[in-house]
Formats: sequence, structure tokens, C-alpha cells
Amino acid sequence: KLNMIKRRLDECNYTTGYKNGKLWFLDSIERQVYKRGSLSIKQRKALNKMYTQFTKKIEKNKKLEKKIEKMKKNLDFNENML
Repeated sequence: KLNMIKRRLDECNYTTGYKNGKLWFLDSIERQVYKRGSLSIKQRKALNKMYTQFTKKIEKNKKLEKKIEKMKKNLDFNENML
């Protein structure tokens, strides 16, 4: 699941500083899993929250891209009418 969250983070187009902070947290979680074999409830909740946040951001970006494409098509159509 950690790798899935990392992939989602990469797809979100966040700033480099934000990504680095989240990756640091995810790497520390991964180290703890290898060391202790478990996570606390708070850590699991944080991971679930990150996954939800990144999924929403990806969906928002997709909707925005579709809207931009639609606007571009409308502009091209209007320019051809002139």
C-alpha cells in the first residue's frame, strides 16, 4: 500500500518541497514496518488520509484537464468561424 500511495503522490503534481516532505514521512513509515512489523492506529489513519487526499487531487486534476481541453476546442471552433 505504501508504494501505491507513493505513485499517487507522484501523479498529483504537488510542489517538490511538499512531495519531499510526504516522501520522507512515507519512508519513515516503511522503515518502521520493516523494523517492527506493524504500525500504530494513528499512522494507519494518516496513510488512509493521504491516500484519500491524493486520489481526490488526481480526480480534480483530470476534471480540470478535461475542462481545459473543452475550452481549447471551443476556442479553435470560434477562431475557425472568423
